Amino acid sequence: MIRWFLILFLLFPQLVKAETIYLEEFEVLNGTLSIPYKKTNNLYTIYLESDATKVEVNYKVSDPEALVTIQNAEYKENEENKMTIEITKEKEKATYTFYLEKQEEAQVFKETIEKEEPKISPFLIPGLLLGEFFLILFCFYFLFIHKFKKRN
Repeated sequence: MIRWFLILFLLFPQLVKAETIYLEEFEVLNGTLSIPYKKTNNLYTIYLESDATKVEVNYKVSDPEALVTIQNAEYKENEENKMTIEITKEKEKATYTFYLEKQEEAQVFKETIEKEEPKISPFLIPGLLLGEFFLILFCFYFLFIHKFKKRN
């Protein structure tokens, strides 16, 4: 098993080679990233401000001699907006993909909605009292008076 790994390592050095070109820093000037930027992640969503039509970014590349190409940096309505940044140097290539979306403004209401308190029926309290009275009278009748009638 170890022999196979050594053979793969010696025959295919490109497979185990770590990336040496990447974006060290990345910042969106007219929007926000969906998650904080990390150089190991290459897929993001950019939420553009409502009036923005083109993405404005600041970035720093790990190798200053690498060629950076930004494609599809404009936002178009009713289309899939996918911006890509490609960094190339000789045979090495790194690609970052950004999906563009507009931030929707939430409408803020200044009015306060007052809830109406439920109104109590004017017959509720007398009805409950009368119902309790008859319940007590009914219990009294069956507990005491009804027993006396059966004995006589």
